Amino acid sequence: MIKNGLYTLTATALDGVDGEVGGVLILHDGKLYGGDSYVFYTGTYDCSHGKWKGEMTSQEHTPTKRPMAERHQHIGFSGTYNDTSAKADAKALVGEKKYPIRCDVALARSGLDSIALGLSCNREQQFFNPPSIPILRTAGGFVASEHSLLEVCL
Repeated sequence: MIKNGLYTLTATALDGVDGEVGGVLILHDGKLYGGDSYVFYTGTYDCSHGKWKGEMTSQEHTPTKRPMAERHQHIGFSGTYNDTSAKADAKALVGEKKYPIRCDVALARSGLDSIALGLSCNREQQFFNPPSIPILRTAGGFVASEHSLLEVCL
């Protein structure tokens, strides 16, 4: 079983398009939530004996100049996992086309219950970050604490 927790995500397009994006994911009992500076992810996954597969939706939360078809994507994935990371090959359905993606996921903090219980909001600061909770910098340069991620996902 994949550990419940907060993960960093790095996704690389395999269709010849330059680009690597980063974000964060919460994996918890077969449910997946996450995002980056422009999109949020929701989905489900199954895992057993070092293999996992699932589906997720990526949807824009901050307007961009992307074509409308790229603002909402359905993604199917499968791959392998261990105690601290996971890899997956994915296909993103964008409009009528499917694009191959390679994803690397790394455990940043396990135990979602302890993350959720330790957070409160200070509205005078953009990010509330108690000393015991690290701020994460993903491969894409997105900075988030568990608090800001939970606020985006809930």
